[in-house]
Amino acid sequence: MTQHGSARLFALAVSAAVATAVIVGLFVVGSPGDARIQKLDRRRVSDLYEIVDSVNAYWRRKESLPPDFQALSDEVHFVPHSDPETGQLYDYRALDNGTYELCATFALECESAEDSCSHWRAKPGAEIGGHGSGRQCFEITPEPVEGQR
Repeated sequence: MTQHGSARLFALAVSAAVATAVIVGLFVVGSPGDARIQKLDRRRVSDLYEIVDSVNAYWRRKESLPPDFQALSDEVHFVPHSDPETGQLYDYRALDNGTYELCATFALECESAEDSCSHWRAKPGAEIGGHGSGRQCFEITPEPVEGQR
């Protein structure tokens, strides 16, 4: 084999190794698009937990649920959160049974402990971390006021 042929074969082998490494890396780590989608869903979960915290603060002060985000803003200086992708406000609705509903639209499902998003779940009093894809609503009971149960 000529020196030119050997160099060409070496270049092909290196190119194949690099391409294989990139493909394996994307398979193991995920694509940049996947990372962006996961980041948006993490932000949605975080936003919903902040709403939960604000509703709990309102509940402790008033011993009732806020009728809407405006009342929540007036009482606890809450700034309404919106979906990081669409800009639409998350849905909040006080229910008749002393609970409330929060809704958001998620890109990915996060149901089992094996999912990469399972660490998003850790928040006592609200189970928002586990969710399906698409529009999801969570019925939440506010934390009781001291002395109540």
